[in-house]
Amino acid sequence: MALAIWFPLAAIVGSRYEPVPRPPGAYSFVGIEKHAEGEFMYVIHFDRYSKLADTPEEPTRSPIMIYENDRPLGPAHSTTADIKSLGLGHYIHVEGVIYFSTSDNTDPRTNGRQYSWTIGPAKPDHAPR
Repeated sequence: MALAIWFPLAAIVGSRYEPVPRPPGAYSFVGIEKHAEGEFMYVIHFDRYSKLADTPEEPTRSPIMIYENDRPLGPAHSTTADIKSLGLGHYIHVEGVIYFSTSDNTDPRTNGRQYSWTIGPAKPDHAPR
């Protein structure tokens, strides 16, 4: 009896599922945190690639690109002041963290979009992990 209900229900629900797009080869962010109330800036701890981060000596060193669904955010290498006050997709990768804002200044934890990253531009010939 349960299977008689399950299969039609699964067909209906399954036919409506649409995966959130992300670029090929991109990795999803987890653990997004709000920096402070009244600001557009969010934080992701990103110790894994600290050696690639921007530094005062090399302010555009990081090759990390951030995506909102399948679209790149930017400009990269922004100041934290611009990320906090302007938002609109600005981001920076420094000292084991990424500070970023969404394209429309909404909360990335609740806006239903996927946030992901690549080292350099997304490569269509690499499958996501």
